[in-house]
Amino acid sequence: MNTVNSIHKLLERNQSADLSLVNGKLGVLVFYSYSFLNNTGGIDKDKIEELFNEIVTAYFTEDEIDLSYAGGITGLLSVISHFKSEEKLDFFQSIVVNEIHEPIFIQAKKWIDCDFIDNLYGTIGILHYFSQSDDTSTEVYINELTELLISKAINIDFNRVAFINSFPDRQKENFDFGLAHGMSGMLSVLLDVYEKNKSISGLYSAIIKCIQYVLQSKINMEAEHGHYSFFPLGYDRITQEYTLSNRLAWCYGDLNQVMLFYKAGRILDKKEYVDYGHIFGMATLSRKNEISTGVRDSAFCHGSSGLAYLYLNLYTQSQEDNYLKAYEFWIAETLVLANRELDQNLNTKENINSLLDGVVGTGLVLLSSLYPENLTWSKFLFI
Repeated sequence: MNTVNSIHKLLERNQSADLSLVNGKLGVLVFYSYSFLNNTGGIDKDKIEELFNEIVTAYFTEDEIDLSYAGGITGLLSVISHFKSEEKLDFFQSIVVNEIHEPIFIQAKKWIDCDFIDNLYGTIGILHYFSQSDDTSTEVYINELTELLISKAINIDFNRVAFINSFPDRQKENFDFGLAHGMSGMLSVLLDVYEKNKSISGLYSAIIKCIQYVLQSKINMEAEHGHYSFFPLGYDRITQEYTLSNRLAWCYGDLNQVMLFYKAGRILDKKEYVDYGHIFGMATLSRKNEISTGVRDSAFCHGSSGLAYLYLNLYTQSQEDNYLKAYEFWIAETLVLANRELDQNLNTKENINSLLDGVVGTGLVLLSSLYPENLTWSKFLFI
């Protein structure tokens, strides 16, 4: 509790001009809202409502509105939809979100044309928002976007497909395997779509074939030579080289694939996928240092709090006690790292307010450790 309170105090002293879900005020709004709902951090409703109104006003008065999920107004719509049923936060009901659906749908289609299908900043982010909505009017958008995405699949062979994401700094790595920008995150969203509507033409086949491509991209793990990962970060079709790393995190690494296999096994009713998830998931449990994980801080994106939360989610899905033990290890590490960062003012990230790289994601994970029923915020991050 003391660490969460310290995070609140740090955020009070370091307010960001950024509005976005992953890097700014919108992520802070999520943290404040969950803190208020659980009587933590001394946050009152008026303060949250003031921040909400500030964000809404700023977004709708911009000269050029960012329509993306992670950086723009689709993220705002997602937060509104997420909290609108909370009676204690009734101000979230003041915005009629479906009036904005058509322009973000049109933008998502344009992005597909140029292969900008990015999970955070491109088409998949918008599709993710639509797939989480309980507004039935979004079904037509979901169906059309999904069919357009499927049409962009690149056939590797008869049994495998993959997808290009032209996210600017990843143009070399044509095939990205990660949760943040690649096929693990994309497939997670497509599985959500399939769970809602199993009749979309070609969707089941595309999911199966893309998972097959991921599986057959497995590389040999050689811990004795310092290589701890089974799956690459990316693949360059020109050089035909994989991008390799020992990263184990929310954004990239083997747990991305493990999460995917468990989810696909459940939704598609395929036990073999669950078995793959178990095999590769168990293989990550011995990775507990910086060399084998890349973890050096408490941040959510590639730090200890994100890793803790992934293991908690895997435990929730599988009831495998080893995942619970891994969660307990990494949540303890998160407390150590976060307290050290707070005590020594060591959070040297450019944006302390970031959900991914600052203290906001860490705060949400620690809040969930105190109030385990509050797991639904992780839907914002494809978990």
